Amino acid sequence: MKINVDSIITTFLRKGGYGGLYNEVGKCGCRLGELTPCVGPINLCEPAYELTCPCCGESVFVPASLCQNTDEKDTVTLTTIF
Repeated sequence: MKINVDSIITTFLRKGGYGGLYNEVGKCGCRLGELTPCVGPINLCEPAYELTCPCCGESVFVPASLCQNTDEKDTVTLTTIF
């Protein structure tokens, strides 16, 4: 595997159980394997969980900072989504 910024970020996200990145400024998210498709400031992206919206069925990226682990099985409880 070629070592570059994309591979470093991907490795970190996979090890942490994240589904991609979320950017509050750009109000966008990107999934593993498709990181940084935008031209927004990547330095403002943060790890995010990829969830399916119960209303529309689309993917939603929720920043890890809005989640908290509730048990040792890494079950994620969302404190706020929208």
